[in-house]
Amino acid sequence: MYYNKINYKKRKKNTKNFFIIFSLTVLILILIYFIVSYYFNFYSKIKKLIDEKKFLKAENLIEKKIKKEKFNPILFYYYGYLYFNKKDFFNSLLFFKKALFFINEYNNIPFDVYYYIGFSYYYLGKDYYYYSYKYLNYYFENIKIKKIDPELYFILGILEINIENYKGAYNHLSKIYKDYKSNFNYLYYFSISQKNAGYLNEAIENLKFIINKSNDIDLIKSSFYLLGKIYFELKDYNESQHFFSKVLELNPTSSDTYYYLALIEYNKKNYADAKSLILKSLLINPNNKDSIELLKKLK
Repeated sequence: MYYNKINYKKRKKNTKNFFIIFSLTVLILILIYFIVSYYFNFYSKIKKLIDEKKFLKAENLIEKKIKKEKFNPILFYYYGYLYFNKKDFFNSLLFFKKALFFINEYNNIPFDVYYYIGFSYYYLGKDYYYYSYKYLNYYFENIKIKKIDPELYFILGILEINIENYKGAYNHLSKIYKDYKSNFNYLYYFSISQKNAGYLNEAIENLKFIINKSNDIDLIKSSFYLLGKIYFELKDYNESQHFFSKVLELNPTSSDTYYYLALIEYNKKNYADAKSLILKSLLINPNNKDSIELLKKLK
């Protein structure tokens, strides 16, 4: 009986300890839940304010948070997001890259920081396309979602054309044809990728569609020029000459167009006409290397 009494006291003590530990665990989990919810709601609120273009309110919240926490890399990300939406891409890069520096140490920094860095570089212009492609391609290759933003395919295609990766550009741009086939800028870039990937007839069809349907003079001029180059490659010199002449109607000071027209005459063995055209090319641009080389052949 004495043994049973001791055993009962032990069980009672163990039960009491279990409830104490259980209660503390529940309290800790509740506390963690509220802390996580607070932070999630706080950052969601900032993002919502930025998306609604309430930039001043969002910036005030971020600044208050910085004063309280002193150092929190996730705030660099939201500062970057703020400036990105304000179209201040230099500052967006500054803060996004600060956030990226800590991405391996802080799990709360969103992976799309690579996306925004890539697009910030893209919007800064062609001088930054190399860096834009570097970050966007890394994001594209490592992203873990099935549905990818069609604009990402579009921009990657443009960037790959810039670095002369035409096969990659064609693969990316062809994935969004159904969604973008009425977008003339898209069709123009797609035509460049088609031309350089060997799909000349498809490129011709798209370029003629742009010429017939678009009201953008610069785009029409560029389409005429690209058609001239395609027909030149096909050795259809009459068609090539026709489209290059159309370019000159819109831009009489195109040195490269005069070069191609001279090259057509050279291939037709009309050397006097070729020389006349090449001199016009060099009059516009004395440093046109292709024209200089062709002139040497004509002397």
